[in-house]
Amino acid sequence: QPSNDDHGAVVIDNFSATEGVIDEDCDANELAIYMYDSYGDGWNGNVLTIGEEAFEIEGFSDGDTAEACLEDGSYSVTCDSGSWQSEVSWQIVDAEGTVLLEGGAPYSGVLQLGETSDILGCMDPDAINYNPDATVDDGSCYYAGDFCDIAIEYTGDFDGLEPVNGATTYAGDVEWYSFVLDQAYDNLNVSLIGSDFDTQLDVYSDCATMLGSNDDYEGAQSQVNLFDVPAGTYHCMV
Repeated sequence: QPSNDDHGAVVIDNFSATEGVIDEDCDANELAIYMYDSYGDGWNGNVLTIGEEAFEIEGFSDGDTAEACLEDGSYSVTCDSGSWQSEVSWQIVDAEGTVLLEGGAPYSGVLQLGETSDILGCMDPDAINYNPDATVDDGSCYYAGDFCDIAIEYTGDFDGLEPVNGATTYAGDVEWYSFVLDQAYDNLNVSLIGSDFDTQLDVYSDCATMLGSNDDYEGAQSQVNLFDVPAGTYHCMV
């Protein structure tokens, strides 16, 4: 249902892509949902949700289509929960053929339809781009460490005794860290030794210049050894 006070019915019917016709009885926003799988074996558990409604390609297929009739408002849209997500894509199209939203998996966003007073934005006060005026979270929040230019700053001594701690939460998750050298070093070792999970470490001077990369220096742990390192700011992608 919409997130504002215009609570209207949502009508969803699955039908084949070759027979898909927008519901002629819909007196709200007529939508077609096109779902594709590049490999042709279905969505492997991935599900597209619009508000409280769920869509997926069931069985061994390269595509399917569904229709929806939604009242004006803001609807949370996600696509996730399965495997082989690089194969997944979808489009939400209005009655005039305009693509309102499209994406793959994983995905998180908001579909706005018609007239609404909702304000989209990041609603997490802990996020860097928090918007206190937002009434609907659009999935745009980002946090320290998400990108090189907002890296988590290391402020400890460079004696190997005071680590900087962070967390990755899933395979492929990336965290950025930065540190400043106030003098040149003949040898500098940047290490993830002590981690109890598989790691990869990339070390940069600026955000575009990689100085070294390592995967599994000691078991599943990573380390980059640098030589003749000048003073300056450095960045690490973990």
